[in-house]
Amino acid sequence: MNFSKISIENFRGIRTCNIKDLGLVNVFFGKNNCGKSSLLEAIFLMTGPSNPTLPILVNNLRQLVSFREEDILTDFYGLNSENIIRIQGDGQNKRDVCVTMIKSHTSQVILDQLSQINSEQSGKRYGLKLEYRVGESEHLYHTELIIDPKEETSAHAKTDKAYNETLHAEYIPSGNVMLHADEKLAQIIVDKRESEIVEALKLVEPRIKDIVLINKKIMVDIGLESRLPINVLGDGVRKVLSILLAIHSAKGGSLMIDEIDNGLHYSIMPALWNVILHSCKTQDTQLFVSTHSADFVEALVDVMSQEGLADTNVSAYKLVKKYDDELVALRYDKEKLTYAINQEMEVR
Repeated sequence: MNFSKISIENFRGIRTCNIKDLGLVNVFFGKNNCGKSSLLEAIFLMTGPSNPTLPILVNNLRQLVSFREEDILTDFYGLNSENIIRIQGDGQNKRDVCVTMIKSHTSQVILDQLSQINSEQSGKRYGLKLEYRVGESEHLYHTELIIDPKEETSAHAKTDKAYNETLHAEYIPSGNVMLHADEKLAQIIVDKRESEIVEALKLVEPRIKDIVLINKKIMVDIGLESRLPINVLGDGVRKVLSILLAIHSAKGGSLMIDEIDNGLHYSIMPALWNVILHSCKTQDTQLFVSTHSADFVEALVDVMSQEGLADTNVSAYKLVKKYDDELVALRYDKEKLTYAINQEMEVR
């Protein structure tokens, strides 16, 4: 398990947040706009500080595809770059990440522009600096992303060659089904692990006998005369496959899935949880998911009682946004979740 505790300061709408006792599988639920997506994005940002483009990437996940200075500022609490972003994680992959805004980087001034713009703007550049410590070492690494406002579709990245990232992490945004599924399945086939995928998919669709990749198209055998494209089996099976492939792809690392229940019928949720808990245990993938579905949380409680899954290290948190933008994570273990559901208490 990579992280047992996470703290966040000044990221998006989160002024501060502290989460303890994380498990192998972690579920975050709460009202809309309470900070679920921002929390997952912060964790993702913490897993790859050596990549200075990650703060831009988390904006892209929200369809904010731009290098503009005002768009980059959306990563900072209150849109104020003076609020330094800090994300810390304790555990197997301990790390401490700080993100600051580079307001003016003037390493080069183009003389023939001086007659067109004032001196304050000449050669002005902006960007981001990520400083980070990993493990027990006190060594401070840093990376930079420098942007020229005249070239807002590109940027210059400076990485720290002394650091080599060993933690693999992935992020699946809400509604993004089958993200790079063909590439992930191809690697699993190369590793001769496709039987693991088939056995897990049978929990959702018992007719599936095998799965192959033909010309980047995922095909399955369900007992007919020929194989069928996975697409014809419905959104539920495809979503389960995408989650399953991501868990295997992030083997030994971390996976974030935003609104995991999006587009799923409640009837498939127990089978999905069955797949998730089995796969995370076998692949040692630490999972962080958000949901706004009480049905999905209830299905988790039911599945956790099944033989072979009762010992799975699962933590569930109700997120509450306080008036001062502190994001509070109220932890529910299996017993507390069961009690809340049996008493028909509000878990959203």
